[in-house]
Amino acid sequence: MAMVASRELRNRMRSLVTRAKNGETITITVDGEPVAELRALTNRRRWIPRDEVFASITQTDAGLRRQLRGKGDTIDAHARREKGRRR
Repeated sequence: MAMVASRELRNRMRSLVTRAKNGETITITVDGEPVAELRALTNRRRWIPRDEVFASITQTDAGLRRQLRGKGDTIDAHARREKGRRR
């Protein structure tokens, strides 16, 4: 783990961010005291595409799907649209 003074952080921000992106954790110091860490964020999606959500729902237990379906149900409507696209 590298230690970098806040002044060096200001002067070399781009290269330090690149190092963090490549997996290095960099400790930022002020007057020689560690105050923060610069590291890469975990690669996590913040949203899931609609089609992926519906695909996971439609793969549930068939009995549960029948119970969840109702007239005008979103899951049912999506399934009908998908059937229409396949033809």
